[in-house]
Amino acid sequence: FVTQSFSNSTLVGLIQYKYDLTQSNKETLQRLPEIRYTVNRTRISGTPWFYYFDSSATRFDRKEGSVGERIDLYPHLIADYQLGYGFVLTPRLGYRETLYSRTAGEQKLTSREIYDAGVGLNVKIAKVYKANGFWGMDAIRHQIEPGLSYEYIPHVHHQKVLPQWDSIDNIAESNNITWSLTNRLTGKYAVGEQTVKQDLMIFTLS
Repeated sequence: FVTQSFSNSTLVGLIQYKYDLTQSNKETLQRLPEIRYTVNRTRISGTPWFYYFDSSATRFDRKEGSVGERIDLYPHLIADYQLGYGFVLTPRLGYRETLYSRTAGEQKLTSREIYDAGVGLNVKIAKVYKANGFWGMDAIRHQIEPGLSYEYIPHVHHQKVLPQWDSIDNIAESNNITWSLTNRLTGKYAVGEQTVKQDLMIFTLS
């Protein structure tokens, strides 16, 4: 594959050919080629909102089975609201447009549109302990991050008639609340005149 990085985005091109040793390779799906373009999380000027963007263009090929091309466009919006006392509220919204061109005797053009939304609420509680040179560290920071999140993805009625090439083609509906508890240990080191911080352990329950 080939990667080109820009100031705020990344372009990746790849050719993927698989050979299945357990059965006939005629139905093995190949990506010939695939191009991915990603825009990193970027603040919208003067607001607490950020946008980021994922996209891909793929040509699927094999000797037997469904083949064709797919373009997937997925912009997102997310915000960080500092509520005080360490609480952070993170609403988010995404919209996904997926275009298909199937080759099965004749060219067939189809599309799928789907949105998703969610919100998260978390808080960070931390305490710093002196390490007194233990493992070369000056201090250890223990941070606990309890959180709640809600995700909504509507049901897509016609999704089963679309090509089923990978997980992008079958987005499951969701209407769920989940909780999480993250424990994080971070070490603080003195390297010359600089201070370096490194995560020692991250453990999450959800």
